[in-house]
Amino acid sequence: GNNPTRLNDVLDTIISNVMRQHGVIDHISGDSLIATFGAHKPCFMHETAACMCALEVMKEEVIMKNVFIAADTTQMEVGTIGAQGRLVRSVIGESSELCQKISALSRFILHANIVATERTARVVTGISKIPVDIITASSRYRDTPLDATLFQIAPTEKRDDAKYKQGFTQVISGAFDD
Repeated sequence: GNNPTRLNDVLDTIISNVMRQHGVIDHISGDSLIATFGAHKPCFMHETAACMCALEVMKEEVIMKNVFIAADTTQMEVGTIGAQGRLVRSVIGESSELCQKISALSRFILHANIVATERTARVVTGISKIPVDIITASSRYRDTPLDATLFQIAPTEKRDDAKYKQGFTQVISGAFDD
């Protein structure tokens, strides 16, 4: 349900983990949050820090299965926008827009709590990256749609990557039978 106390507990858990991994909370709107790693201040291996933060968040009991996290690595604009007396922090760019779409896709179709784009997954180390889908996403920031391979992010010890990669390869090649 829409329990404000529970939502505050969830946000507190997420924010604490973001801060511990040297990220910055850029925007909170209702039940969604945007955090950046390496955009405001240097963050060594910011892609890995973001994914490790997501994994830590998912360990928390208060989170359960109701949080969906998307990670992407690309250039974005971060800062303060608005007018006198009403300034807010903001993240603008293709990455922010794509992550919003991936988060919704994760919740309603993929049923994966942490999903990263290929450009993030290829540089992340020390965690399991399982291919789960290929999407074509439109963006107001580009003239042509963006093709993106999506990867579920999981602790390494929980997955047998070889089996997932083999299955994904079979699906792509058309060799998969029901």
